[in-house]
Amino acid sequence: MQSLAGLPPGRAVEREGELTTFARATRRAAAGRGAVLAVTGSAGVGKTCLLEQVGADAAAAGWPVHTVRAPRVRARRSSPGEVLATLLEGTLRQGDAGAHPTDGSARTLGSLRRLLADLTAEQPVLLVVDDLDWADATTIRQLRALVDDIRSLRCVLVVSVTDDEPGAPAPTDSRRLARDLVSVARRLPLGPLSRTAALELAAALRPELGPGEVEELHARSRGNARRLTDLLTSRPADAPPLPCTSLLSARETELLRLVCLLDDLPEIDEVLAAVPGPDALETLTRLAALELITLDPPHVTPAGPRIRTAVLRETPRQVAKDLHDRLARSLLASGAATDRVVPHLLEGNPRIDPAARSALSAAGRAALDDGDDRLATALLQRALDEAPASPADAPLHADIARALAGMGDLDAAIGSWSMAQQLTPDSTTRHTYAAAAASAMAEAGRLPDRSALLSAGLGLAARCSSSATVGEIGLAVAEDALDGRRPLRDLFPATMLMIGASELDTADTLLTRALDRPRLDPTDEVEVTACRGWVRVRAGRIASGLADLEASRPGTDLMEPAQAAARLSVVIEARLARGELAEAVALADTLARTPVPSGLSAALVRHALAEVASAQGHDQRAVELYREAGAVAIIDNPAFVAWRVGAAFAELRCGAGPRALDLARENLALARAFGSAYAEAQALRTLVTVDVTVDRTAALLEALDLTTRVDAPRLRAIVATDLAALLALEPGQHEAAVELLNAADAYATEESLHPLQQRSRRVLDLLGAGPVQRRAEQLATLTAGERRTAHLAADGLTNQVIAHRLGVSVKAVEWHLSSCYRKLGIRSRRQLPGLFA
Repeated sequence: MQSLAGLPPGRAVEREGELTTFARATRRAAAGRGAVLAVTGSAGVGKTCLLEQVGADAAAAGWPVHTVRAPRVRARRSSPGEVLATLLEGTLRQGDAGAHPTDGSARTLGSLRRLLADLTAEQPVLLVVDDLDWADATTIRQLRALVDDIRSLRCVLVVSVTDDEPGAPAPTDSRRLARDLVSVARRLPLGPLSRTAALELAAALRPELGPGEVEELHARSRGNARRLTDLLTSRPADAPPLPCTSLLSARETELLRLVCLLDDLPEIDEVLAAVPGPDALETLTRLAALELITLDPPHVTPAGPRIRTAVLRETPRQVAKDLHDRLARSLLASGAATDRVVPHLLEGNPRIDPAARSALSAAGRAALDDGDDRLATALLQRALDEAPASPADAPLHADIARALAGMGDLDAAIGSWSMAQQLTPDSTTRHTYAAAAASAMAEAGRLPDRSALLSAGLGLAARCSSSATVGEIGLAVAEDALDGRRPLRDLFPATMLMIGASELDTADTLLTRALDRPRLDPTDEVEVTACRGWVRVRAGRIASGLADLEASRPGTDLMEPAQAAARLSVVIEARLARGELAEAVALADTLARTPVPSGLSAALVRHALAEVASAQGHDQRAVELYREAGAVAIIDNPAFVAWRVGAAFAELRCGAGPRALDLARENLALARAFGSAYAEAQALRTLVTVDVTVDRTAALLEALDLTTRVDAPRLRAIVATDLAALLALEPGQHEAAVELLNAADAYATEESLHPLQQRSRRVLDLLGAGPVQRRAEQLATLTAGERRTAHLAADGLTNQVIAHRLGVSVKAVEWHLSSCYRKLGIRSRRQLPGLFA
């Protein structure tokens, strides 16, 4: 028997890989190891063409080929088993094949098995079912039951199934059964044709076309084989006009034009929705009688490429735009898939339509992700035309810039990035757009100078890049600012980079150096002070961080609104850490009235509001706010805003365990990808809380080890408390648990973190480490001055009397007592007598 490997691909352009797979399957089948192959892809991608080529190759090699195509007409449903009966019709006439396959009994399946065995006894056989998902359910079930039999016979079964499209109706039983069969078959997915394949196809069909014209047709068809072939076979102006079109009424002309404008198997309902009226269906019937269109329910198409070409050539441009506009609006209203709507939006008239803008934006970004920069530019620019200019346009301008840069038009790209920066109120987002422009300049050989370091660093931070690289750029920018080579306010974004790299101690040192400079500008002083407060709160030095944040409060009018909102968000975080819920709620009320649309500052605002909602027990609202924080954050790096942590805890409290687990796992993966030790330790602790299957002790030990690499005493104390609670349950780990808890308790006491302090002490009590042991350790932390002041206060003396007796100011007494309260974990002097008894 002739081999199939060397046969030419014929009409199946750019399908050599699939044909090679088929050839291998036939060789194995000839040896008694059959195969089931499933060709899948979108409508018009070339599945039928490939199946025809497969059949031709098999027939040329001497194989009997049995082919059937399921009827794609909803008005005529195939009867149970009809498609399979049609497939085997020729063989059923050969001798006694047993019961007919449509009998529906158990004996039917046995008869089919005997039939296949007899059929393949003398020579291998190819069975082809095109459009399997349109076949009757009985046929698909029987074919599914025969899969194992086919694999043990000299037989190859090849089927084709159309992929589900976004926005498509719910699948029928036949589609669900077909997908089940595909899951057990060797799947051959077909993608769109490449530009090279388009040139090959054009050389055969339209050799007079140049490469530029073919590329334009390829872009219009998006590589869909059927659309591309239709465009190539539609002859231009040299085709003679069709005389019957001049005899049509206005209504008939309108409907014919709509049918010709709708590409890729339009449905009758789509035409009727765009041109409502009781006579619309009757008019379509008349057009079919004139052989201008073909009615194949549920589809309607022009009777041929010449009809479409002639009608569209005679349609005035403005009339075509109006019809495209009506089609787009009706398709949007019906919830049609985006790829059905967008071509008409591109050709129609711009309107202020949020739905159209959304569809165009989504299609443009999809094209950008697919690398089709020319199409992305057209779609995104058209999306801009669907609304008046506003700050919300900034992401669209940035995406257009990316597409233009991909096309090599760097000057236009930089102009779009500049427009994006002008429309963006948030400084962090502006820096991110500047980073993208700097990156494009570098790739084009126009390397950015040292002034672009900050933008480049933020660009790196927005992606999964090395945290060490991000930290080094942040350090370089900070040193430039301190040495006068750039504005001192650049310390704020530079500090962000160091936070992303978990370089909290380094950031604190640099910010302190800045504040120690003489003759500091008032605005710079406010911003740097607030920035150092953020770093210290993140590290866990809550008391000194709050002091910085409060010191910067009188100068918040000098800050950008986004920075002022970010500062208030960090204050709320510190208040919640201390258990000061009432103060946090009051601040949150103020923060909620602060408009910050997008960027890191907006994410910090939403995150702070979510934390307050969570602390109040409003878990569902907290989930919404956490997710909003993730949506507005340009840089989705958990080292900056770990919104998934809070969302996972809130989802868990709402009873949504699977969603909580997904968030925790995603957060851990991101933290590891960014390489932030702080974020990874926090993520491990979160996973331990929501995932009952993880080795909790091992995960928390890993998290504790990570906290030793960064300046993060609060996170270390929280992880230590969690770990101690687990170790307390293990034999021989009592002392280790107590040691961890004492360290956490001492830290919480010093920083006045009452929730953490109460939690560590509850566990200590359960372990039998009583208050006497802790009291001695706490008292040992007091300085001599604090101890003398506390003793006198415990004896009932007033601050004025204590100040007179010790020879210090009343302010000094208040400061000593405040420090005593923090270290001893108490709130007022009334608790002092019990401690010094």
